[in-house]
This record gives sequence, structure tokens and C-alpha cells, in this order.
Amino acid sequence: MLSGQSSRVDPVYALSDGILILFPVVDDHTRICLKFRTTNEVDILIQQALEANADIYVMIKFISIRIPVALNFLGFFLALGTYFTRIVVLALRAVGSQAKK
Repeated sequence: MLSGQSSRVDPVYALSDGILILFPVVDDHTRICLKFRTTNEVDILIQQALEANADIYVMIKFISIRIPVALNFLGFFLALGTYFTRIVVLALRAVGSQAKK
């Protein structure tokens, strides 16, 4: 490091370049990812755990598409709905398992 330079990271450069939405496929070891980079660019990735305890992941980008803005918002809200549905399903399972005891 040159003298006079700060060791802190500029927060603007530390930000992600898009919104990443993860859909678990196999016990959080494999996930399908949608990465919304801009309002009309979407990447589809696969995230795979390299270790059994899921400390290290690898991300493989295999599709990068340009879509209309309306489709981007549709995909974002569908992902948000799927997320809330998962929360409800997990809560119902927890209530059902407590009711059996």
C-alpha cells in the first residue's frame, strides 16, 4: 500500500452489482440463482457447495439474457412470493410437528 492511502474499502465499490435471489434445490447444497444486474439484464446461475458443511460455494453462470423491464419485475415479484411461501410452509410444518407431541 502506498503511503497516504487508506486501508478502508470504499462502500460504493463494495456493493454487489445486482440483486441475487437463491432457490434451494438440494438441502442448501445446490441452488438455482437469478441475478438481476440491471432493469433489463438477468443472469441465471447454479450455486454448488464444494464442502459437506457448505462453507465454500462455486457459482456457475450459464445464461445471461436481456428482457423487457416488465418481465424483470414479474420475475422479481414471483421470487418474492416464492420466498414468502417457503416461510409459511416452514412455519406450518413447525406448528404441525408441535401439535403431534
